[in-house]
Amino acid sequence: MDGNVLNPLYWLALPFVGKALGQSDRAFWVKVWLTSILAVGLPLGQQPVNAQDVDAQDAGASALSFESFTIEPSSSLGDLTFDHPLLQPFQVDFPSPFDGYSRHGDPLDGSVGRVGHQPAIAQQPDLDLDPAIIEGSPVLQRWLQGPPDITHDIQHQPSFRPRLRVGYAHFPSTDSIGGIALGVEDLFVLPSTGLTISGDYSRGRRGLRQDYGAEARYYLLPLGGYVNLAPTVGYRALTTPTYSTDGLSLGLRLMVVPSRGGAADLAISHQWVAVGGDREVGLTRFSLGYAVTGQLRLGTDLQFQNSQFGQDSRLGLSLEWLL
Repeated sequence: MDGNVLNPLYWLALPFVGKALGQSDRAFWVKVWLTSILAVGLPLGQQPVNAQDVDAQDAGASALSFESFTIEPSSSLGDLTFDHPLLQPFQVDFPSPFDGYSRHGDPLDGSVGRVGHQPAIAQQPDLDLDPAIIEGSPVLQRWLQGPPDITHDIQHQPSFRPRLRVGYAHFPSTDSIGGIALGVEDLFVLPSTGLTISGDYSRGRRGLRQDYGAEARYYLLPLGGYVNLAPTVGYRALTTPTYSTDGLSLGLRLMVVPSRGGAADLAISHQWVAVGGDREVGLTRFSLGYAVTGQLRLGTDLQFQNSQFGQDSRLGLSLEWLL
C-alpha cells in the first residue's frame, strides 16, 4: 500500500489533483465525499477512547487540589505599616476544581455550586445609592425586594390598564354633527383574571344620534402578552334619524399592546346588536391610545354601524385617565 494513503494531506489534495489530471466527474466527487468524511473525522486533540481514560482524566484533574496559602507584603518595604485593608496579609482559599462537581460542572449533590464551601450566590450587598433614586424607580424597588417571577407576571399581570375616557364625538353620516363621548374601559372584576367590564355613552347634537351600552369581556390569552383576544357579551342601544334598536350584543375583541403598562395599545372589535331580530345592527370599531404622561393618554376611535336601514359612522377624540 502506498504510504501516502495514510497521510490526511494526501486525501485533502487528492480530489483537486485528480480533477486536474482529467479523471471523470463521478470519480472526482467520490473523492470529495471521502475527503469530507476524513476532514470532519480528524481528531482535534487527544480523545479518551474508553471509560477508564475518562476516569483517569478526572483523577488527574482532582490531583491539582490544594488548600490555601498566605500572601505577605514584600520584605523590601521594611517596617512600614499599612492602614489600607487590601495591603494587609490575607489568606486565599482555593478549592479543588472538581470538589463536589461532576466532570460536566454540575453539583453532585443537586445543590447550588460552591466556592470554598460557601454558596455561590452571596448575600445581596447594600447599594450606595441616593434614596431619591430608589424611590423614583419602581423597578429597582421591586428587584431589591427579590427577583421577580417573570412567568407569573406574564400570566397574571395585565399589559394594559383600566381607564376613564371623556372626549368629543363627531358623526359624519348625520350632517357632521358633534357631541360628547364618555366611557370606562377594562375594569377588572377579579385581580389576575381576564374578566373585565366596560361601558360607554355618546350623544350627538339635539339627540339625533345616541349610542350607549355595557359589556363584559373575557381575555383568553395570558394578560401580560402583546396580543390578546376576548369574546364580549352585553347590552347596547342605538338611535339614528332613521331607526333605533337595542338588545343583547355579542362580539369579539382583539387587543394589540406594543408597549406594556398602558403606554400604547390598539383594539379592533366587532359586535352584533339585537342578535337575531329584524333590527339587528353590526358595529365595527377601531380604537387607539397613546400615553403622554404616566397617567394621561390621548385616544381616538372610529366606529362603523351597518344595518339593513343604512350605514352610519362615528369618530371620537378623547382624553383617557389611566387607573
